[in-house]
Amino acid sequence: MASATQCVRGEYLTDMAWEARGTGWSSTVTSQGRQEMSRLLEQSRDVLLHAASLFEEDPTPYAILQYVALGLSGRAAGEDWLAKCLVRDPYNYRALLSHSNLLMQKWYGRSAMESVDFAGRYTENKCPKNHPSQMVLISVLLEQYRDAAWSPL
Repeated sequence: MASATQCVRGEYLTDMAWEARGTGWSSTVTSQGRQEMSRLLEQSRDVLLHAASLFEEDPTPYAILQYVALGLSGRAAGEDWLAKCLVRDPYNYRALLSHSNLLMQKWYGRSAMESVDFAGRYTENKCPKNHPSQMVLISVLLEQYRDAAWSPL
């Protein structure tokens, strides 16, 4: 129960952080919004890392931490937290989808196709056939299409 409570608290802090940031491009975020986002994401990170240390089999804290990495810690932390999550649950849909988002060019990706390549390699080579995590690739393709960074046409 404590793990669930801490994960909910970490998720809430993460949601509040992104709300404080506001929508739109980075250039439209106010310094106050950026500071509040950082403060809340740091709290979320601490809560979730504590939960992960107490409940060594639960992948949930590391899955939620992908959104913390997106706004605070960057690509290296996201990759570290993903690896720790996948040790606990090798097909964690939420972590795989969140990490794919982190790898999009608009965030920390090196190219428009990096997140698509990651999702494709993972779902084709590691996920069991018909596992729900197979949907990660479709979700990433839809997001890329919405961003007009990639087009299936």
